[in-house]
Amino acid sequence: MTVFGFVGRSGCGKTTLICKLIRYFSSNGLRVGAFKHAHKGFQLDYPGKDSYSLKEAGASAVCLLSGNQSAMIFDYGCPQEMIFQQLVKFLNTLGCDILFIEGLKKEGHFPKLCFVERVEESELSLKEVVGCVGLITQTKESKDFWENKPVFFRDDVSAISSFILHWINPSL
Repeated sequence: MTVFGFVGRSGCGKTTLICKLIRYFSSNGLRVGAFKHAHKGFQLDYPGKDSYSLKEAGASAVCLLSGNQSAMIFDYGCPQEMIFQQLVKFLNTLGCDILFIEGLKKEGHFPKLCFVERVEESELSLKEVVGCVGLITQTKESKDFWENKPVFFRDDVSAISSFILHWINPSL
């Protein structure tokens, strides 16, 4: 399974691009997984559902299973990186060909495309990012590369998907 990440500030278009890439790759026969880091927390369930009641009652883990879907909500007292690694391993066992990860700019040693407003601001934006292999800008830039990293326009799904395919299999 190939893991590929996308990092950038909130509202820059990461989820929109990832959805377009998922449509592209899945329509070409690949199984695509998605992983989103919710740095502010999240609520998967809501009041009135049995699973919510179980969690509210104090369960440290609640699992839901139906005929074709499942979900798990659990609290953990170990490093986030450890949970991340275990979830990636689990997604690999499910047969995903590609896993797109949104967020986790400091964690994980996997390639990341980094959203920046302008290439000139890249150095400041990328100082905490581990594994940046290319830049994605919100506007068309006149630069094809920045510090040996390719620069892509956010809406150029064709070029970005070609880059990812080449990353997966350089002979393509």
